[in-house]
Amino acid sequence: MDWLIIGNPQMAQQFGVQLPQKFGYDFAGIVDKTSQGVTAYKVGDRVFGTTYDGAASEQIILPVKSDSRHRIVKTPDFITDEIASSLGVAGMTAANCLNTIKLNSDDTVLIGGAAGGVGVFTVQLAKIRGARVIGTSSPSTFDFFTPIRG
Repeated sequence: MDWLIIGNPQMAQQFGVQLPQKFGYDFAGIVDKTSQGVTAYKVGDRVFGTTYDGAASEQIILPVKSDSRHRIVKTPDFITDEIASSLGVAGMTAANCLNTIKLNSDDTVLIGGAAGGVGVFTVQLAKIRGARVIGTSSPSTFDFFTPIRG
């Protein structure tokens, strides 16, 4: 997503990109310091989320309270940092889409680009909700779905 925004002047303007620019929205890592009075997180907590302030960095500073520019949550033990670092934009986009259409177990949903970043999450979240899922993909990604047909 980052290269699309930076490479398109109109999009860059919409996102407030000015070079030099920090980039990256998704992050995952370990809390190494908190401010006085912070009780939601402690040193050593694994966290993931999104920030508009540049996540492609060795360290980032975030407000504890989530808002439209920063989201931070604790990473469940069963999720690796590699997976958690992909949940922010793609995972939240998928969840928001399904929530918007109020998808439930009586529904059939067609997911275009089901092998893409958002598509993979949307397929899985729709299946968890019990919906019947039909996905499309390009010929180059069709084999990705062969094991999960049904």
